[in-house]
Parts: sequence; structure tokens; C-alpha cells
Amino acid sequence: MPVSAVLADSKVMSVFTPGTHGSTFGGNPVASAVGQEAIKVLVEEGQVDNAARLGVKWLAFLKKMKAKYGFVEAVRCRGLWAAIDFPEWFLKGQGGYKFMNVMKELRILCKVTRDRTIRMSPPLCITDKQLEAACECIDRALAQLEFLSKQEKSVKKLISTTGAAKKPVAAKKPVAAKKPVAAKKPVAA
Repeated sequence: MPVSAVLADSKVMSVFTPGTHGSTFGGNPVASAVGQEAIKVLVEEGQVDNAARLGVKWLAFLKKMKAKYGFVEAVRCRGLWAAIDFPEWFLKGQGGYKFMNVMKELRILCKVTRDRTIRMSPPLCITDKQLEAACECIDRALAQLEFLSKQEKSVKKLISTTGAAKKPVAAKKPVAAKKPVAAKKPVAA
């Protein structure tokens, strides 16, 4: 059930007076009741505390990945919301997309934004074991990107040392096939 809310201090909220602001999903009593119950579940099941506790572990893991893989430009985490930034030079600026696709193959969804930033936001009810499995997948995905990057560098080095990029090979003209010679018909006597 869609529901929306705005939270702010009194200074910010003082600009709104009745009738000056509307919301597609605001004011619906059924949606408001559902929203209240959802907040109650978050509190009673300790999901906010779980997110804070696991967020600390996740940030520590992401920092290890930054230290392990030199192409990881930055990592950040707030609770379970996390991001990994790749530099513009990495994989021709497509590091984020490549990471997202590798993670998809590992059956974990994440979102690329601005070509080189990955956003990850697992559910608040994630368990320690599930987060550890996700961390293993992230490490595997980063290892695959490192491999791709090394392949790309090897190809560039090969091209620069052989001069292949400077001396394009001219295409040969296709040889026209010779027409078959028709057999001569015997002359009738």
C-alpha cells in the first residue's frame, strides 16, 4: 500500500500552510494505518537496530575491499545503504555497469548510478549469514573486474608494442570467381 510522509523541523515546515502542499499518497486513512503498522514492525522486530549493527560490519568489509582492490575509489555506508565508487579511468568509465552485471550473474541486484557508482540496499531484515554471502559475492565480482581490467591493459600493451594500432592492415580485394566453361555440345552428324 503506497504511503508518503514528510518529516522536518518547524522552521522548514512553517512554509506550508493548509492547502499549499499536496501528496499523491498522503492523507489516505487506510494507507496511514498500514504505514503505522509497518513502523511498529520495524521497531518491534529490531530491524533498525539490525541495520545499524550489520551496517558497521558491512562498512568494515567494504573498506577491506577498497584496500584490496586499488581500482575502488571510495566506499560509504549508512546503516545498510552502501555505495562503491569506481574511478572514471577504470574499464573505460563503465566499472559500475560491469560490476552491476557481474553481481546480477551472482544473483544479487544492485543499482549503478552515474556510470561508476554502485548503490546497494539490502532489506532491513537481512541476517548475518546472508550479509556474509553478499560480501563473498562482492569480493568475487571485484576480482572479476580486476581480471577484466588486466586483460584490457594487456591488449593495450600488445597494441602499443606491436604497433598494430598504427599500421592498419589493408583489406585484400576479393578475387572474382572464374566463370565455369560450358562443355561443348557434340555436333550432330
